Amino acid sequence: MPTVHDPIFDLPARPMYAWGKSPFHMRGGVYRDALPMFERLLAAHGLTTAELLKRNGDAALEGFYRQRFSASEGYDVYPSIHVAPIVAKAYGATLDQHMRTAALVHADWARRGFTSVILKLVSTEAVATWLPRISAWYHDFGRVETRVVGQRHVRGVRSGLPVFAVQGWSILGMHFTEHVLAHAGAKEPRVRALDADPDGTHEGCPLYRVTFDVEWAAA
Repeated sequence: MPTVHDPIFDLPARPMYAWGKSPFHMRGGVYRDALPMFERLLAAHGLTTAELLKRNGDAALEGFYRQRFSASEGYDVYPSIHVAPIVAKAYGATLDQHMRTAALVHADWARRGFTSVILKLVSTEAVATWLPRISAWYHDFGRVETRVVGQRHVRGVRSGLPVFAVQGWSILGMHFTEHVLAHAGAKEPRVRALDADPDGTHEGCPLYRVTFDVEWAAA
């Protein structure tokens, strides 16, 4: 049974879709959070996002990233998956390190927003059950189901993930949940992706469901 780090989830050498044309979308707010982060990370190496994409030699990808992203509208998720390792390599990080940095940026945004009120009002179990479901709000594909299975232990399933997004979502989602849980008062939170199982197809793209555990220590 494959894990999320199985080679079948590596990005293909050639893009699977024309930029902006995949059938999978996410809210533009994610792009709006990511672009300032790219600029900050690349600036230390004398680069801008525009320069990096130009070096990549794909005018259509440059054009996609030049557009004005609306926070609530949906945009093709595939370019974000493709660009992440390009940006990571440019500033000397692994993909895992880069996705962890991205997770912290998105988590800080979430904690400063309306979720900050919720985090102060509900139990750690409720936070751990609710947090992973955020991705279902950001994306127009799949869903997340979570339930408490033991003391300080939540198990979830993220279904409907396109094959190219399995690794990225798993890394980012795990770090995002750990970071926000820690700030909500959970001690030593740990989120682990377990198995990745086939979950059908959508317009010819293989889909997977990822099972994950959320656990934390006694206070």
